[in-house]
Amino acid sequence: MTRAMKAADLHKEDISYISASANSVVQQDKLETEAIKDVLGVYSESVPVSAIKSMVGESVSATGLLQVAAACGSIKQGFIPPTINYSQKDPACDLDYVPNESRQQRIENVLVNNFGPGGNNAVAIISRY
Repeated sequence: MTRAMKAADLHKEDISYISASANSVVQQDKLETEAIKDVLGVYSESVPVSAIKSMVGESVSATGLLQVAAACGSIKQGFIPPTINYSQKDPACDLDYVPNESRQQRIENVLVNNFGPGGNNAVAIISRY
């Protein structure tokens, strides 16, 4: 995340929304939450985070591409997709996960985080142009 923001010449306050990998594996979701907090600090409490996997399922290697497409749609349409079927909050995952309903918001920069098969992790930032 830090490298992607540095490469894009963005600061943590420039991130409008995070598209999380969030594959509902307890340990991975906890680690992703911790990583977001480590990188964004106190700002992590106010940046919305959601997971499109809650709507499209685990698409393995295609998930990152689907996240990028959704990020482009978010910027164009001005909304954050929800994390659907969100019914039980994990105390270790305590960020704003945009539960169950989309949220209207102007989006400038989306940080897309994806854990791939085999332990690969990729982060991209999609920005309004």
